[in-house]
Amino acid sequence: MATTILNPDADVSGDWILSTGSDFYAILDYGDNHYVSTTQTGRSIRMTYDDFTESFDSITSVQACITGHRGGRSGTHDVTVDIENASNTNYYSDTHALTPNGGNPATYCSSAYTTSDGGSTNWTNSDLNGLRIYFQSDENNADGVGIYSAYINVVYTVPSVSIPTYPSDDNVIIKNGQIELKNGMIEIKGP
Repeated sequence: MATTILNPDADVSGDWILSTGSDFYAILDYGDNHYVSTTQTGRSIRMTYDDFTESFDSITSVQACITGHRGGRSGTHDVTVDIENASNTNYYSDTHALTPNGGNPATYCSSAYTTSDGGSTNWTNSDLNGLRIYFQSDENNADGVGIYSAYINVVYTVPSVSIPTYPSDDNVIIKNGQIELKNGMIEIKGP
């Protein structure tokens, strides 16, 4: 199995405060130190994500993650994170209680969802290429909440590689000798 991270690639909507710049997706990619923040309930951001371009046999799971923290010294701040399709319809919704964590962002991930419908429909490449994340602040908090990244983990199986087999008469067998490579030529020396 292999894992890849899909980062946001465009804004759909948003009304949080940006620490820098003017694009939510540019701030919220994995590994950036900038953030978005709010003190108000109902504030939200919706973004589209990179296409899934890996070669795969099957998609094992999809998981939405955010990194962030609550302002202040104590308490929690609920943030709801939805994995959506290209029409803004939820595949899944999770609520995370962000803590102050000493002012350092912590990672909050949804369950690793194995199907696109909560039932038996496997994820497809088309599903992944239309993914969106929508997240919103679920409470008012004078100390605020900050989100540093919002990304999608995709776990998938890689295609198996077949190793050719050869009949035994195609094998080279050297007994009591040496092989030397000189100027691009193979020289076999006897004992």
